[in-house]
Parts: sequence; structure tokens; C-alpha cells
Amino acid sequence: MINRHERMMRRTDVCFGVFAIAGVLLLTGSAIRTLMTNSSASEPLWMAAIAVAATIAIALVMIRIGDLDRRCSEDYRMQLMTQSAAVAALTTLLVAALFEDFLLGRWFGDLSGHTVTGILIASWALAYFASRIKGAQGAGQ
Repeated sequence: MINRHERMMRRTDVCFGVFAIAGVLLLTGSAIRTLMTNSSASEPLWMAAIAVAATIAIALVMIRIGDLDRRCSEDYRMQLMTQSAAVAALTTLLVAALFEDFLLGRWFGDLSGHTVTGILIASWALAYFASRIKGAQGAGQ
């Protein structure tokens, strides 16, 4: 029998699973739209691959940084959501900085609004599930 807390966590898992799918679709869809419209991006598929890789790498680093704050919250579910939201916001800012400030946009084109939204949603879902899995492993020890 599943207790109330576990049922709530499963609902949250489903929600973030949908976020993960939506984020990836937004990221890849933006590259496909760019390819179809002959935008300024010389290599839109490379742009999408770099955006996805940067999102994953930066989100994982931000998760490690966010672990420092992890002990302060009482409600585990709220803690997961707020920590992963902070990771998503910082990841989005850093990926955007890679393209805007570090000249990746010069070679691959600017990030569209859909791409930025995809980065935000995908990194939020990635941070949530990474923290959830880490929490489940810690509870099992």
C-alpha cells in the first residue's frame, strides 16, 4: 500500500516527467524550425546539440552547488521543487551567456524564445529527477 507522501511524490514525478519531455521538444523543435527557415544559424543541429549538452552539464554542476542548501528545508517535496527551480534559472542564465556573451551565437545563431524556454524546463526537470534519485539512494542506505 502506498502512503500519502509517496502518492504525492509520484504525482510530482509525473509532472516533472512531462516537463522533461516538453523541454527536449522545445529545444529540438527550435533547431528544426531554424533549419527549415534558413535562419542565420549556419549549423542549427549543432546549435541544438550544444544547447542540450550545455543545459545538462550546467544543470548537473548547479545541482552540486544546490546541495549545500539542501539541509535547510523541512518539506522534502517543496525542497526538491525549489532547489531544482533555482538550478533551472541559473542553468538558463549560463547557457544564454554562452551564446550571447561568449560568442557561440556568432557561429550558431541566437537562441530563440522557444530554445530558452526549453532550456529552462529541461534543466528544471533534470535537476528535479537528479535530486529525487539522489534522495532515494540516500534513504536506502
